[in-house]
Formats: sequence, structure tokens, C-alpha cells
Amino acid sequence: DAYVSYGPLVFALPIACEEIKETTYDIPGFRDVYYTTKENIPFDLAIDANKINTFHVEERTQVMHLWKDALRMHAHMVRQGTNQEEPVVLVPMGGTILRKVTFPVSGEAVGTLCAQS
Repeated sequence: DAYVSYGPLVFALPIACEEIKETTYDIPGFRDVYYTTKENIPFDLAIDANKINTFHVEERTQVMHLWKDALRMHAHMVRQGTNQEEPVVLVPMGGTILRKVTFPVSGEAVGTLCAQS
């Protein structure tokens, strides 16, 4: 598997989730919180090593949340099994709660990736 980085930042595919507050305590702001997914987790997405040069970073100036909004990486990944290309938007890992960080690598140029784990 490999991960996607840009400088010191590691990018992740955010997974939409819902916050469930379980237990609250006498201390203000202290509580147990759980998260559940709102969608299926895309376990079948893979990085196509032949198209790694198509990943590009969008730097945004009008931001509400630094980690989620300032940088976005646009990429095309492939579905394993069907090789169907799918556009995705990755955000810095710090801007996610539930996320997918590592992806299988497919394609002929697998050995050319630097960020393999």
C-alpha cells in the first residue's frame, strides 16, 4: 500500500460520518463521543501508478477550517476489479475524523512511487 503526501502533509480520503454522543460527565465539554459512517467505505479504491502525475493540489485562500479547506488534492483513482476510474478529493489527514490513508497500488509503474509503506 502507499500513501499520498505533499511536503510534510499526508493526505486522506475523508469518510462522511455522524457523531453520536454517548455519555456526558459533570465536567463541561467532557463526554464520550463515537462516530459511525454515513456511507460505504471505499476499500476497493487504488492508486494507478501510471497516472500519479495527474494528482494536483488546489490551494484555497477563502477558508473556514485550515486543515479541511486550505488544501485539497484532486486525484483519479481506480476501482480494483473493474479498473473504473473515479475522481476523488483528498484532504490533509488532520482535517478528517474517519479517513482512508493508504491505498493499494496498481499499474505498470508501481516501482516508481516514492511513498510506499
